[in-house]
Amino acid sequence: MDQALAEQHQWTILRYSRSNDEDSWVMLTRDGEIVPIPGEKILHTSRPRVSLEITTPRELNIANPYTLKVDNGIAYITNER
Repeated sequence: MDQALAEQHQWTILRYSRSNDEDSWVMLTRDGEIVPIPGEKILHTSRPRVSLEITTPRELNIANPYTLKVDNGIAYITNER
């Protein structure tokens, strides 16, 4: 992983770690694993069965319709997020 990108990720997470849940995001490695923030421990990893579907609203006529659906996502529970 690009070192500068990793440092930027850590700085951003530390900066907002005490803010509200809207800033709780995650960075992934190229292999799809989460990049932990300093001191973070993964407490539970689900089996790959979490579903997520993202679709552009029909009312949004300024863009081509877009849909993404994943049925084999993984949920992580950590001590920090």
